[in-house]
Amino acid sequence: MKKGFTLVELIVVLAIIGLLTVVVISSTDFAHKNARDQRRQADLKEIQIDLAQYYGYYGSYPTTTPLTTSGLGNFILGGAGNLPSDPLTNQSYYYYPTMSNNIAVSYCVGATLEESIPSDNATSCGTSGANYMQLPPQ
Repeated sequence: MKKGFTLVELIVVLAIIGLLTVVVISSTDFAHKNARDQRRQADLKEIQIDLAQYYGYYGSYPTTTPLTTSGLGNFILGGAGNLPSDPLTNQSYYYYPTMSNNIAVSYCVGATLEESIPSDNATSCGTSGANYMQLPPQ
């Protein structure tokens, strides 16, 4: 009697290994997308804090779009950092000031999320560049 594996047994084992590989790769891809989305949301919150400090000092929000490190000056991370950007594309986040008499009285910041959109999405911003938007905290 010969010892070894038949061709059918080898094909079945390779199919099982392939299936397991696909499952592992797809689950890690989902985890990476979720992590990037959480980072985007945290970045928007940090930008909102910086904008609140800017508003407290100048009495209005920046009028330049897109926001830049020089536009927010010393308010970014308390003057110790650069303006955060998208973790996947490294693009600036969306910023839309609401103007009244040439003064920015409000704003909308946004990002493009890869997975589901949270319920706190400010859909009233009316912008087309992002699928997740935030207004100033009330």
